[in-house]
Amino acid sequence: AAGAWGVQVGAFGSANLARSAANEARSRIGLGSARPAVESVAQGRNTLYRARVLGLSRESAQSACEKLRSQGACIIVSPDAQG
Repeated sequence: AAGAWGVQVGAFGSANLARSAANEARSRIGLGSARPAVESVAQGRNTLYRARVLGLSRESAQSACEKLRSQGACIIVSPDAQG
């Protein structure tokens, strides 16, 4: 489905850090359909917050990661890997 893909630009110990990373990545991607998202994941006794930008097509997720990799890590997130 179009818009079901996304990218992950990092995992952080704080929701605020993850949110600002997701917002920054979204503005660098520059697509109107892109929306920043933060997903929390329990890691033992800690919580990690994944910074993601969702609402992309597969192609735009790939080109977004090419753009973002110069600044750091970028992982393409398929529709199956969300939720």
